[in-house]
Amino acid sequence: MGKGKIMLSARNRTEAVEEVVFRGFRPDDLDGLFMLDQRSYPPACRLRYPQLRALLLDADTATLVAEGRDAEGPLVIGALMVRTEAAASRLVVLSLMVDEDFQRLGLGRRLMGWAQAACRGRGLRQVIVPLEREIAAGEPFLRALGFQPAEDGAPFFDDPQAGRLWTLAVDSGETP
Repeated sequence: MGKGKIMLSARNRTEAVEEVVFRGFRPDDLDGLFMLDQRSYPPACRLRYPQLRALLLDADTATLVAEGRDAEGPLVIGALMVRTEAAASRLVVLSLMVDEDFQRLGLGRRLMGWAQAACRGRGLRQVIVPLEREIAAGEPFLRALGFQPAEDGAPFFDDPQAGRLWTLAVDSGETP
């Protein structure tokens, strides 16, 4: 799906990742994705292992994994899980995770770019991100990508205080 060369942040690691590969989910990614989920989200938003497993194995869920390779071998450093809602002509971002050592290096942007491309490729009109209140730090990131807050968060949030739905209209690239 794509390769790139990045350097890890100096927060917890000092060695370089030689390449980053973006690929589809494989069952042997489950443990790495669970650990990434636990590090990426506040406690109220974390998935339990059986929940994550069911989501990843669901035929309606597509998962893109960002895998880095260093001297110790492969390392799951990011992931994006999406689901198509064809009736609503939209792609729902279920989860975007980037290991804290790799944040602010463009991985989240690349993963969300894949979501936009997948949306276009499926003939859908928008990408949506239900963002829980506990993850409000994600709002500037979504704004920078062109997402706008929706007026109504249903069916994702019954209570407006629980979170906000963010939307991005995607041009299909087709001409009338």
